[in-house]
Amino acid sequence: MSSRLLAILALILSVAAPAAAERGFDVIVVRHAQTMANVTKDYSPENMRTFSEQGKEEIARLVKTLGRRDFDHIIVSPTHRTLQTVLPYLRATRQSAEIWPEVEECCFQSDRGATPPAALAPGHEIELAEPLAPFFRFRSAEANRWYNAKHYAHSEEMALRAADLVTQRFGGSGKTVLIVTHYHTGAWMISRWLDDEAARKFVLETSKLNHIRQHRDGRFELIALNGKPVEDDD
Repeated sequence: MSSRLLAILALILSVAAPAAAERGFDVIVVRHAQTMANVTKDYSPENMRTFSEQGKEEIARLVKTLGRRDFDHIIVSPTHRTLQTVLPYLRATRQSAEIWPEVEECCFQSDRGATPPAALAPGHEIELAEPLAPFFRFRSAEANRWYNAKHYAHSEEMALRAADLVTQRFGGSGKTVLIVTHYHTGAWMISRWLDDEAARKFVLETSKLNHIRQHRDGRFELIALNGKPVEDDD
């Protein structure tokens, strides 16, 4: 192959795919698929574990939607609804995800503004069913416990800690990270990255992709919200 042809090929590739060094990292935040709890507003344990018919369809579509992207790392909340949302995709692509207790649902407690009687601390151990073991692993031996986040301030701290941990681990890496989480937690993490408290009010739709990019200078930008480029939301 001639040197001229090699130069042309290199130019095409440089235009088609920006180098990883040109960005900090990309994160795709996905809220779990719709459950019966979302439909009925009855947040019983059974309803939160049961997907609606729409939720089942969302999971099937998500396999195809995620399959069009490449992820360097996948993070998931330890709840049944998040694990089961991403499991078909993991099976289809023969990948595994890392369980992070910090990305469990947050900020739903009614005692907003109250001071908790104790510091946020790990609670009981997360039980992972044996059939799920090939597809999920814990971040570390110490990260296999639910947080004892009984108070609003605790869960707020948990979500902000999650965002900071993601940045510490992947910031400046040029990697693309998928996080399967919850309504409030996803919005609070996005708010942390954008340094904008208004983002806490984002309504993350079930199973939709939310894209946040860290630029080389450390600044974060919201690229897409609920699967739509932000410029289309005017």
